[in-house]
Amino acid sequence: MIVDEVGSGAVRAAVAGVRSFRDAGGVGTLPRGVLYRSGALGELTAEGARSLDALGAYGRGPEKCS
Repeated sequence: MIVDEVGSGAVRAAVAGVRSFRDAGGVGTLPRGVLYRSGALGELTAEGARSLDALGAYGRGPEKCS
């Protein structure tokens, strides 16, 4: 499920129905597998929900920073 994009530092995960789901860790002191981010979850499928459960992911949002 997790795909490391060589050279970009981004680690994306294929989550059905979610665009641009990625691991936000691995930069500075934030370890991988702790914080994930994505686009909207409005099209999340049952398969995608199982993928998020497998990662132990839960969410809050939407939140915007200015």
